Order: sequence, then structure tokens, then C-alpha cells
Amino acid sequence: MRRLRVAVMGTSYLYLGARSARACIAMEPWSADFLTQHNSGRRISTNVTNGVMRIAALGALLAVAACGGGGGSGFGNGSNPGLAQCNPGTQVELARPAPNQYAGNVTSIEIVANGSNNALNQSFGSWFLQVQDTLGDPPFTSNALARASDPGGPHPFLSDFYYSGTLGTTLPAGYTWYVSLAQNQFGYQGCTPYPVQGSFST
Repeated sequence: MRRLRVAVMGTSYLYLGARSARACIAMEPWSADFLTQHNSGRRISTNVTNGVMRIAALGALLAVAACGGGGGSGFGNGSNPGLAQCNPGTQVELARPAPNQYAGNVTSIEIVANGSNNALNQSFGSWFLQVQDTLGDPPFTSNALARASDPGGPHPFLSDFYYSGTLGTTLPAGYTWYVSLAQNQFGYQGCTPYPVQGSFST
């Protein structure tokens, strides 16, 4: 973690640089006595006081830069708001794990889509799933989607088509997870992941 202490009008600030967040925390004010110290019965010279004020002004600029710097990942990490959203061409919902339910030892995700006449069904091998917690940590990304057969799965649409992706790891316990569709494994570079309806907890 990087720390930068700056002074703004007599107040010390601490800049914290972290993986997913930055914060500027005001610390205790400096004692104003440093401006009225006596040296052999004389006050600090006006030149020194002016110099301190110039340093404080510079500190203000540093504080603004520190607090205003872009930082870390928020929820939906991997998305780029400047890009168009990935478009599967149909409605998509979470199938397994069951939406709004607890699940243990989750290593794969299954989704259900409405119908087959859409971009997702026509090119499912170029789509991947991203699974992200609510804390904004980097998402887990599945392998390429494959068609799945799930007669006992949820049937939210008149024509249900199932797809699954393997994560290659077990999701850690104690989190709530949201699922998104990305086109190509790093599809967020070309489009913003499409949010799948439904969430689950581990």
C-alpha cells in the first residue's frame, strides 16, 4: 500500500493507494504553534511563514490529485462504460445455481435463454460467463459456453435453451455473486458484459 502525507491549511492528510479503493483521510490538525514559535525571543520570520503557506498550497494540489485519482474496481469490474453492451439478442436468466439461493462448491454456472433465434445461440462458443461478488473484486471467468440439457431446470420462457460454463475453480464461500455474459473471454475489451438476471450466494 502506498502512503502520501500532505498538508492543507494546517491539516495533515493521508492518501491510501489500494488494489480496489483509494481514500483520503483527514488526520489530526497540526498545532498552530509552529507559526508562533519563538527563536531567542523573536517570532519566526515572515519569509519562513510565507514559505510554509506556499508549501501548504502545494499540498492542497497534491491532495486534490490524490483524492481525485481513478481507483480500483467497483462492482462490474472488467466493464468499460465507454463501450456498447454485449448483446446476446435475447433474455437470459441464471439457471444454476438457483437464483436467490445458497449453493456450495460452485465450479460451473448454467444460464437459460429465451429461444434460439439470437446471437447467443448462433455463436455460443464465443460467449463466456463472468461471476463477480458485490465487493468489486476481479471476476471469475468461465471457459467458452456449451449447450446444456436440463429438463429439471427452471423454465422461465416458452422456449428455453440452456448453456453452461466451467469456472476452473471453486467459488469462495461467504459471498453474493452476480453473473454477466461477455463475448470472447476478454469480451469487455470490445463490449461491456451483459448482466444475467438473478444472483446466488455461497
